[in-house]
Amino acid sequence: MIDNNTEIVESKKTPIKSNELIVTKRNGDKEVFEAEKINKVLIWATTGLSGVSASDVAMNASLQFYPGIKTSEIHKVLIQSAVDMITEKKSKLSICIFKST
Repeated sequence: MIDNNTEIVESKKTPIKSNELIVTKRNGDKEVFEAEKINKVLIWATTGLSGVSASDVAMNASLQFYPGIKTSEIHKVLIQSAVDMITEKKSKLSICIFKST
């Protein structure tokens, strides 16, 4: 039974609760956001890199997600999140170096 807080995602005819984030795929289908998909990619992308935290990138990026966000936009947000974190670390390092001189 579907209550008033549920909608149907057209592409899969899956009941969606109102508190779940819906994303729009490249082909226009809508589906429930699955954080595990992002986590797997970020863990893969950061394997072997020192000083890079997949979970930090994911947490920073997730603040910018909104209902209906396109998966292509999620990709851009993840990349920008990583760039911002690198820039922030470089800035902090620069400040530390400046203070020590």
